[in-house]
Amino acid sequence: MDLDKLLEIRRTYRSFDEGKTISKEDAEKIIRAEKFASRGANRQTLRYAVVRNKDLVNKITDNAKWAGKIPNDKGRPQIGKRPVMYILVYTDNSAYSKVDAGLAISNMTLKAMDLNIGSCILAAINKKEISKLIQEPEGYELMLAIAFGYPAHKSEIIEAKDDKLDYTRDENGDYKVERTATERLFKIYE
Repeated sequence: MDLDKLLEIRRTYRSFDEGKTISKEDAEKIIRAEKFASRGANRQTLRYAVVRNKDLVNKITDNAKWAGKIPNDKGRPQIGKRPVMYILVYTDNSAYSKVDAGLAISNMTLKAMDLNIGSCILAAINKKEISKLIQEPEGYELMLAIAFGYPAHKSEIIEAKDDKLDYTRDENGDYKVERTATERLFKIYE
């Protein structure tokens, strides 16, 4: 897929086709994309757990806050629309780990979208409950979860009219996400 198109369509998806599983081969491609992420001082500050077991996936889904600006009963995926895979991201909390995580997550979610698989990065998770389900690697703590599945809605970027950024769902359940105009974000010195 063309990189510009991939960047445009790689959005946050909160509703998936739960009947369509991600193949083991595609999951491995997403996982492999992490290897190509840049790292601070080439340290290996992260660990991961890939969760494909349906019962565990559903329990993780129930222990996450979806769509912070939308009531959780409306933002959380309903039965039949839940993700089919998670990658849990663990950090050693070193100086580089959060930057490393951002770079690695970007690679994995871009690769997923290249395979027509959507994702949602979830930081508002019940770490205590999830850690009861999935054992944390020694010396690491759960940072966030990335949900994956085939998107069941559209997500579109629209230019914000003012500094009040928001996202909404329309009558079809599709997301409209406001963004500040690029020229307002960058100061260019020539």
